[in-house]
Amino acid sequence: MRRLHPRRRTRAGFSLFELLLVLVIVAMMSMAAVPSFADAHESARVQRGAAELESLWRAQRVYRLETGRFADSVRELQRAVVIPGNLPGEVEGFRFLVKRDALGRPRLVARREGSQAWQGELILDAQGQLRGELRKSDGEVLQP
Repeated sequence: MRRLHPRRRTRAGFSLFELLLVLVIVAMMSMAAVPSFADAHESARVQRGAAELESLWRAQRVYRLETGRFADSVRELQRAVVIPGNLPGEVEGFRFLVKRDALGRPRLVARREGSQAWQGELILDAQGQLRGELRKSDGEVLQP
């Protein structure tokens, strides 16, 4: 017996339109994930900078116990072997400095360098209080 409507052939696979649609959706999802990944990476960098500042603060205390005064630079702490020599004053996009406040007490500063998007610094004062922030060019703020 002959059929009036011939049977359609079914093909296995996807059409070009379906593949393009999937690629567009995946691209849109990845575009949404990239900025949040970059912000999470910067947040981790800020936490690492704060941790390095605290280590330098402890090293300043040890140096003062040994010499009777605070060090004037990170290099001076390295020369006294209070901190390892592999901390060259720059770690993870921060430059570490020793500054003095109005009373002559040391303040440790981690200044963000090497980034077009993020600016700012973290400060650890003589009492061990951490403050400061980093600002992104779009106004977003990160604090330790």
